[in-house]
Amino acid sequence: SGGSGGDGRAGGNGRSGGDGRAGRQEPRFKFETSFVPPIIFHTLFARMGADVHALERSYTHRLGIEICLRDTEPGRLSVRRGGRIEMRKELGAGDREAKREAIEILREIYAAAGARDAEFSPRAFSVHPMGGCALGDTPARGVVGPGFQLHGAPQIYVADSSLFPSAPGKNPSLTVMALATRAASALLREAGGGAAA
Repeated sequence: SGGSGGDGRAGGNGRSGGDGRAGRQEPRFKFETSFVPPIIFHTLFARMGADVHALERSYTHRLGIEICLRDTEPGRLSVRRGGRIEMRKELGAGDREAKREAIEILREIYAAAGARDAEFSPRAFSVHPMGGCALGDTPARGVVGPGFQLHGAPQIYVADSSLFPSAPGKNPSLTVMALATRAASALLREAGGGAAA
């Protein structure tokens, strides 16, 4: 999830986690400052007519902050008529509560910085969808086999975060690199080149 803000008007969607006082807790959200180009800015804060120009005039006085929510509800992939893939993702009750808490914290941050106002985008979105091509030893158990080859199309290898059973959070770069390294070894073995260095 995410958003944009400025004038001291904030933006985002999300939730925070434990403070460590009662033992270690998994964070439920984090904040990230980010550059929000005009096209994304207008997507997040849809306006019409004169409101568009007012938004443009305030653009250089805005600060974008994303609320990265570690959501708990899994998404759903389905194949529609004609082979079109549809992805559906909704926030659960706990996620919505996390979002409300994160917005409250952001309001406090902006107020402490002297902001006159805070504006939050009503739109939530995923910038790092993961999963959908789970590993499994048979087509009934997964999309991709242990050798990283697509079941039914062994000439296609998959070596990215789509192999995850679900999204573990942002950003799982080391896990993706580890999977890619193993997939490279499998490709070399298939090509008769031995194990990867």
